[in-house]
Amino acid sequence: MWKLFATAYPAEFRHISQYRSMKIEGPRLAMRDYFELVKSDSLKWQLVLNLATSFARVPDLVGMSSIRNLAALEVATPPHIESPVDDTETPVTALSDRIIRSWSELAQTSGAFAHLRVLKLCHQDLSGVVLRYLHTFPSLQVIVAYGCPGIHSMFRDGLEIDGWKSRPGQDKPPALYELYQTSLANMDGVPPALDQGSPILEFQIGRTHQESKRVPTKAKTLYLHRTKAENRIPTENSALHIPTKRPREEVSASGQRQRRSGPKRAVMRERKTKDLGEVLGNFL
Repeated sequence: MWKLFATAYPAEFRHISQYRSMKIEGPRLAMRDYFELVKSDSLKWQLVLNLATSFARVPDLVGMSSIRNLAALEVATPPHIESPVDDTETPVTALSDRIIRSWSELAQTSGAFAHLRVLKLCHQDLSGVVLRYLHTFPSLQVIVAYGCPGIHSMFRDGLEIDGWKSRPGQDKPPALYELYQTSLANMDGVPPALDQGSPILEFQIGRTHQESKRVPTKAKTLYLHRTKAENRIPTENSALHIPTKRPREEVSASGQRQRRSGPKRAVMRERKTKDLGEVLGNFL
C-alpha cells in the first residue's frame, strides 16, 4: 500500500510518509522477488537496502545492479562461514572481487548503480583492487568497510588510494540509514543524484551483523570518502588510470604544426554494451 500511494500521489505522499522501514529476517521468497518488490524504475522512492548474504546466491548479488532507485546498500556476511550440513541447505555467499568487477562493468556500460551514494561492506574477503572498480560508480561518496582486512590493511588515516581517502570514525559503524543521512548532511558540495524530497524505503533481508551476538571484537572499521578532486562522473580510462595518448606533431618549414605521417594505427572498436544476462553468464 505504501508503494501504491508513493507512485500514485508522489507530490502529496512525500509530506505524509517520508520514511518506511521493513524487515524480512527469514526470507521465504526468492531474492529476485524481493528485489522486484522494492525497486522503482521511475524513481518514486529511494531505497536503503540491508542484505545478509546468508540467503543470497551469486546471481542475486549481481542482479542487484538492476535496482535503479538504490541509494544506500549494506552487504553483510557472517564472520565465520560454515559449510552446509546437507545438500538441501544453501551455502552462504559472500562478495568477491569478481562480483564487484561485474558491478563496475554494468555501471559503465548499462548505467547500473547510478544513484548509489553509500556502500557498507561487512565481513567481506575483498582485495584493494575493488576500490578502482567502485570508483566507477558515479554517485558513490562513502564506503564503510567493517571486518574487511584486505581493504583495511591498505589504509591509515589521511591516506588516499584510487580516489578514496580514509577518515576517522566510530569503532563500530552506525546503521546504514544513519550513514546515508550523514552523507546527505555533509555533501561537501556534491548534491545527491536522487530527489531528496522523495520518500525513503529502508528494507532489510536477513539478519545483519549488528544484530548478531557472535561479532568478533577485533573487527575494524574503515571509513572511505571520495576525494573532492574525484567528485565527477569518471570515464573508463580515468577510473582505471589509463592515460590518453595524443598524436605526435611535427613543425613544417613554414612553422605550421603538422601531424606526423606514418602507418595508420589500429582503431579500437566501440566497446560492446554488456547487459545483465551476459554478466551472469560469466558466473554460470
